[in-house]
Amino acid sequence: MPSITAVRRLLAAARSAGGPYGTVLEVSILALCLPWEAVAIDLEKIEWATGFVEIPARGGRNRILVLPGDARATILRVAGSASGKGQAVTAGRGKRLEARYVRLDRLQDYLADTVSDAIEIEGWNFHGIRVAGERALSAAGRSPAETATALGRYDRGVQPPRVRAEIAAMALETWCSILRDTTRQRGRGAS
Repeated sequence: MPSITAVRRLLAAARSAGGPYGTVLEVSILALCLPWEAVAIDLEKIEWATGFVEIPARGGRNRILVLPGDARATILRVAGSASGKGQAVTAGRGKRLEARYVRLDRLQDYLADTVSDAIEIEGWNFHGIRVAGERALSAAGRSPAETATALGRYDRGVQPPRVRAEIAAMALETWCSILRDTTRQRGRGAS
């Protein structure tokens, strides 16, 4: 599992790298989602006010992925406006990026080739980032249920999907504030 400091560096590297791969990585970190989920986001399906977007889930279902404000800002930066159509990570331009091309090894290679600082970030993967997020949210006082909801773990019908999404939104906003909070890093040491 990477430290919060390493996740911050990875996020900065993704922003520097840009392009669809950098956007996939950036959205995955900010929304604590998996890369294939980031690739599934279509611009016209995003509820910009809430950050809710329906994406395909395993088992033939759909789920609401929550895009916190920072992730929406990333998508708006890439797309140029909220009125676009098509795949969010490619800004709706050109050929859609397919989920099979956003494997961990390819993203790591892409970062290593485009951002020299990314070479020094070792041992990260998407599940490790999610575990780092889970631990950080717990340390910030979020309940296990809120954290699980932010990670897209289902309660199998206990709560309606939009209620789960609202809970996830609060937790993900906390996560993004943790990523932005560099004073914690300086004041208490790297977490």
